[in-house]
Amino acid sequence: MTKNPNSTSVAGLLLDMDGTIVNSEPYWIASEREVVQAHGRVWSERDGKQLVGKAIVRASQIMIDQTGMEATAEEVSAQIIATMQSHYRQNGVPWIDGVVPVLKEFANAQIPVCIVSSSPNCLVSTVAENAPAGCISATVAGDEVDNPKPSPDPYLRAAEKLGVDIRKCLVVEDSNSGLQAGIASGAAVVAVQGVAPVEDYPTVYHLHSLAELTVGKAVELVERTQ
Repeated sequence: MTKNPNSTSVAGLLLDMDGTIVNSEPYWIASEREVVQAHGRVWSERDGKQLVGKAIVRASQIMIDQTGMEATAEEVSAQIIATMQSHYRQNGVPWIDGVVPVLKEFANAQIPVCIVSSSPNCLVSTVAENAPAGCISATVAGDEVDNPKPSPDPYLRAAEKLGVDIRKCLVVEDSNSGLQAGIASGAAVVAVQGVAPVEDYPTVYHLHSLAELTVGKAVELVERTQ
């Protein structure tokens, strides 16, 4: 790897997973629909979009409340996760266009990257293992923290794992709960366009997708926040 002389002000790149680096939201919505249908109920794409960014157990409880399924949130969560794993096995990891070159650019600049997701570790680890070698330094999954997004805890945990100052990190998110978590953590925050619209936060920089992010832009955004 070649050290980028402009990268010293960026201690880490902290990436949300679903909708930010992988186009997994269609998998999630399809999995939710399959589980709900197995319980004899109906679930639409619109219903699925309201769950974007929510922790799996919380999302499962919302599904139960809306559909009247006779199951616990933990049972529904397990069923959805099993269905998601099946989608990954059958179809592979659906990287969003342009994300892999960005991961490689930050790796070449020796800026560590951590995936910070509300998804369980079994899914997060699958994505991390399928990334180019040396591009992902750490992961924080939804079942690793007591307080999920919008709490800042997942991002604070990510900075701790990387051994860096959260104030010198850049968070990239596509959901309101994730953006709120990033802002509360003290990191610089970027919003990318996801399947559901996000609110306009005054301190958040907007990109169409992660593919537009460069090391130089990350340096600019982190220095602007400090």
